[in-house]
Amino acid sequence: IKAGVPATVFRAVPENRSISGSPPRPGGVSGDVDDEIQRRQSQERADEREMEEMSEHRVFARSSLTRVHIDECRRAKYSPASLGHFLYLEGLEYLMYNTYDVHFYASWALVCLFPRLDNEIHKDMAEAILSEDSEMRPCLFRLTHKAKRKDIGCVPHDLGGPGECPLVRANVYNLHHTGDWKDLPSKFILQVWRNYFVTGDEDFLATCWPAMKVVMIRVMRFVDKKHGLIVHGGWPDHTYDAWSCAGVSAYSGGLWCAALRAYIEASCVLNKEEHMVPNHDACVALLEKAEKNWVKMLWDEKKGYFLYDSMNNASVHADQLAGIWWLKASGLESANVPAEKIHRALQTMYGANVKNFKGGRWGAMNGMKKDLRSVDTQCMQSREVWTGVAYGLAATMLQQRGDKSMREEAMDTGKGIWRACWKDLGYWFQTPEAFDSYGRFRSLAYMRPLAIWAMQYELDRISLEEQGHEGPAAFPHSQSYGGTPGHASRSLAQSMGATPMASVVAGAHVQAAAQAQGHVRPATNGSG
Repeated sequence: IKAGVPATVFRAVPENRSISGSPPRPGGVSGDVDDEIQRRQSQERADEREMEEMSEHRVFARSSLTRVHIDECRRAKYSPASLGHFLYLEGLEYLMYNTYDVHFYASWALVCLFPRLDNEIHKDMAEAILSEDSEMRPCLFRLTHKAKRKDIGCVPHDLGGPGECPLVRANVYNLHHTGDWKDLPSKFILQVWRNYFVTGDEDFLATCWPAMKVVMIRVMRFVDKKHGLIVHGGWPDHTYDAWSCAGVSAYSGGLWCAALRAYIEASCVLNKEEHMVPNHDACVALLEKAEKNWVKMLWDEKKGYFLYDSMNNASVHADQLAGIWWLKASGLESANVPAEKIHRALQTMYGANVKNFKGGRWGAMNGMKKDLRSVDTQCMQSREVWTGVAYGLAATMLQQRGDKSMREEAMDTGKGIWRACWKDLGYWFQTPEAFDSYGRFRSLAYMRPLAIWAMQYELDRISLEEQGHEGPAAFPHSQSYGGTPGHASRSLAQSMGATPMASVVAGAHVQAAAQAQGHVRPATNGSG
């Protein structure tokens, strides 16, 4: 099936079999299949006549009336163990399913609690990457600009909306042409690698590998060979879709460096070094060049942070270390970004974005001016607190294992979101995407705040490390996955002298403490 083509879809039936199991016609063509095709075509013609009669009240595009049974047309190539499909809306205001730039933050909840379910999201995304939708439509940010809805090799912004055909027609979002966004390619590669690191599911990694290669081929058009980094186009071409960016940025540049490293690691796991595009040696050289230039072009030694971008925007961005956060959370390290600069940038953000905004009471402001004292008011999103970004910043602080005072600062950053949402502003279970310094919110019941599970992920790893467990501590909740543990999970299991622990929603540190007191026996069969 080709996404975006209005056509009734039928289940593929082997030549020598019919849907009902009745004997096939000569030549392998089933009479039942012919009958089913005629029935559906007749129904489709009836629908068209009905629509013609209601033309003055027509509100839906023809493509949205296409009769599609998802189970009949998707995922035939995946194993019977596949869970199927999982869709959830971005928020109450933005009616898009599995919005991928935002799921990048929210996915921590799923990968910690239901990792197989999260794998299915990325499999669907991998399939969508390899599809095309040739519909030309205007972009609302600039109505004079028209773009193709979905190009092959582009990571979709979303997997559709409730008004069309979810999973079949991607990219309901049309504010920008997201095929040219600079963060989505890196986010796909990083999420696939992170899920492999947590679950150890090599089949999942292999399923997504073709899409990873195609993404890498396409994204190279945005990479400047002189410095090895992705270059922004001077418009909001990333998840901050109202905050323009030009040249090289701390956010997308850091994500790109992390994605390059993850891509190289994935090729080694799958023994695909010879099939990499670019080739393995070129990727290694590109990674080294990109990391060094990311520091060289963006680091402000006097103020102690990475600039928002390299074209005279010196905003202190609360999300400047997103790439470093994901790299460390996925068991990898940066060879060319000095640890002391990472630590100093976190200190700067805590002082500027957290403590110098409302005295630290409401979490981390997205953007602060280079004086480190006043809110950057250049656009709507620079002067907002994004709840999920604040949780991501706190998780990055928790990765600084050698600085226990920063652990307290991380908890204080997260607590600021709780104070704002639960005590001062009354959002409660409808935690929004954003709020400003006046308490005005945007998009209740949003995806991104699920990033609080990134904090839980780091707290559990700290707890296990403090108990003396050696090796990379992959998140033990993920052993509810039931598959073969990955390299990180094996190290954890061996250090405990048992098979990986069962899934415990309360947190690995709770189980470990109970086990130490003799209340809980180590799991011996990976079951609950």
